[in-house]
Amino acid sequence: MPRKITDLDQLTEHADVLLCDVWGVIHNGVNPFALSVEALKAARARGQAVILITNSPRPAQGVIRQFETIGVDPDCWDDIVTSGDVTLQLFSEGPKQIYFLGPERDMALVEGLDVELVDPGAAKAVLCTGLFDDETEQAETYRALLEGFKARALPRICANPDRVVERCD
Repeated sequence: MPRKITDLDQLTEHADVLLCDVWGVIHNGVNPFALSVEALKAARARGQAVILITNSPRPAQGVIRQFETIGVDPDCWDDIVTSGDVTLQLFSEGPKQIYFLGPERDMALVEGLDVELVDPGAAKAVLCTGLFDDETEQAETYRALLEGFKARALPRICANPDRVVERCD
């Protein structure tokens, strides 16, 4: 008979490190989830390391700024790894002429990188963080553009593969 799990401790009592997702677990984009934050703080108090992992296209510092804005307690984690961090590493080692596909708010991801933002025809790689306008556009709008990149066999990195982002409730 499977046992009913009632709290995080039952799953992690023998773990040295906890990996925890962010959006939908720590917060909903507007408010922190108090029970999750308290469970992670308790894990840290027991000596477990808590590493937050997220497919946010921002570097960890951007996630920390968001936490500060919405009130996530900084005592609930030891470190944060984002897809933005991984993307920065990949582009620091890869092609330098890139086409950026994403909203203006994600342009900070390429700041400080040794890359040149170019038109689609001159691109040697593609960085996607989402649609240019994720409030009104649909992925289908980009079919021809993406098929052209695929036909040229360009490396493509999607730093935020969400199909839908839910905010608040």
